[in-house]
Amino acid sequence: MKFQGVVPPMVTLLDENRQIDYPANEKLIEYLIENGVDGLLILGTCGEFFAFSEQERQDFVSFVVKTVRHRVPVLVGTGHTELAQAVRFTQYTQQAGADAVLVISPYYVTLDENALYHYYCAVAHAADIPVLFYNFPERTGVNIQVPLVKRVMEACPNVCGIKDTMSVFAHTRSFISDIKEKNPDFCVFSGCDEYFFMTLLTGGNGVIGALSNFAPMFYSTLYASFQKCDFSLANECQRRIGILMELSDVSVQFIAVVKYAVSLVLDINPMPAAPFDLPTPDEQEKIKEILIRAGIPLKGECPASGVVKMKPGPAKETL
Repeated sequence: MKFQGVVPPMVTLLDENRQIDYPANEKLIEYLIENGVDGLLILGTCGEFFAFSEQERQDFVSFVVKTVRHRVPVLVGTGHTELAQAVRFTQYTQQAGADAVLVISPYYVTLDENALYHYYCAVAHAADIPVLFYNFPERTGVNIQVPLVKRVMEACPNVCGIKDTMSVFAHTRSFISDIKEKNPDFCVFSGCDEYFFMTLLTGGNGVIGALSNFAPMFYSTLYASFQKCDFSLANECQRRIGILMELSDVSVQFIAVVKYAVSLVLDINPMPAAPFDLPTPDEQEKIKEILIRAGIPLKGECPASGVVKMKPGPAKETL
């Protein structure tokens, strides 16, 4: 299976008691699929994997797999600082029917390349499911480099890609030029929304970007336009995504910001997991203003002129 295009790192919607709200999550899944996404990542950073017990995460994986019904690939974040738990959850994810796992490196502790090598090999050898690295050094304190990825790939044939969340695009490009050009099936996703178009232009596969939770039409239109070489429309979509990037300056509690933005588009509760707080009233107004300026129709409103409308088309082909 190839992984490509737009893969939203889905937020995990909660009720007012901070328990997983399964009907609300089903609503979000259907909204994203209807707007043309190419896959779903659950229990990543935006999915607040760190806030749930192992049982809660297992139950959520089973729910999502059953809800999606093979319409798009389901990727699951299974990384954990405790290796045994990462291995167990990866095995469960395969048994539940997910399509791939995304594995963040252990966080809080500092590991050298050999320790990371053994960690990733242990997880990858635990199951036959495709494994993608997840590099987010701002959160883990460890930056995954090309030599480590090559070394793990040699030992683990099911390692097939990376999500690289780096503010310096040259780092993401290194995986394309040094690995993907020699191994075309290796998939490279940017974890930075603002680099979506650039990732495609340099030969990458797509984006796993938080803002696609509430603006999937911009992302799916950009990807479809790129495949048709309609770079003008693709650039316009990226411009609007650039406006949405201002949301990262609203609050340091970015996940809460994304959830509130989703609540402006869908009728859901924006409650974040503890210990996060809801955005303040001032922050809520800033979030709403940014969405309106980017051209996103809010719930109950008709699309304004100039809004990019996504029309799901036939199955997409890779370049």
